[in-house]
Amino acid sequence: MACLVGCQPGIEAYFPTSTRQTWTYHVRDGFLEQVSTVRVKRGISVYGSKGIELQGGQNSTRFVWKDKNLYLERFAGGRLNPPAAILLNEMPKSKKEAVTRSYNCWAEVGGAVAEHASLNITQRYADIPYRGKYVRTVESTVVLDTPQKQIELVTNFLRGVGIIRQQQRTNGNLDAALDLIETS
Repeated sequence: MACLVGCQPGIEAYFPTSTRQTWTYHVRDGFLEQVSTVRVKRGISVYGSKGIELQGGQNSTRFVWKDKNLYLERFAGGRLNPPAAILLNEMPKSKKEAVTRSYNCWAEVGGAVAEHASLNITQRYADIPYRGKYVRTVESTVVLDTPQKQIELVTNFLRGVGIIRQQQRTNGNLDAALDLIETS
């Protein structure tokens, strides 16, 4: 498999991507539940570097590894400018500690006009169930505050696999959740 981004050892191993990478998720979106496959669609310029675009159903997401941090530019229903780090190179020293960063950006969410937003990311270790046992993940919580709403995105990354769980909330209400079924 040819590698697009994130092929080096280290933090990049928590979000591996190759030209043929796929992830199949159980998705809960409101009252709808379905199985959805996400694929690496193409390499694309993101934040002035070689990034990737993932495609799952009608939604596309754009990521880039830059300065050993994973940045998110475009996601289902939104866009960040500049892209925001959602996986930091600096890891917590223990399970009881967390690493925190804050950013300012412009956010387009749900088709609304771009708004100034503050973004806070907290990264910690979390043990969650996966395939019948508990696994150690890196859990990234991104909170995006705009004048109109607060969006929280909690993502669990498993080394060598990628995203195994993700939940998105708006103003505290669960919008969508996904859990990894398989990867190839």
